[in-house]
Amino acid sequence: MGDPEDELLADLDAEPSSIERAVAEASSWIGDGIEGVGEGRTDDGEPCVVVFVSTLDADTRRRIPSSVGDHPVVLSGTDPFRVEAAED
Repeated sequence: MGDPEDELLADLDAEPSSIERAVAEASSWIGDGIEGVGEGRTDDGEPCVVVFVSTLDADTRRRIPSSVGDHPVVLSGTDPFRVEAAED
């Protein structure tokens, strides 16, 4: 078995996978009812882009495509994300 640190560094140098590229593209959608995006799995176990939405009106639906590249987009309802200051 190889050195774990070397394996980690090799992973960092690797080209992003297609799902990583899809999530990076979807991150540009954040704002106005779209709270965040991430990588998930469909019911069939395939990689998908999960879009966390706090507002799912007609305008929000129109802005979100059904797929990014070869990956489906799955909507997940959520409360608005909040940023809180870290305590010292």
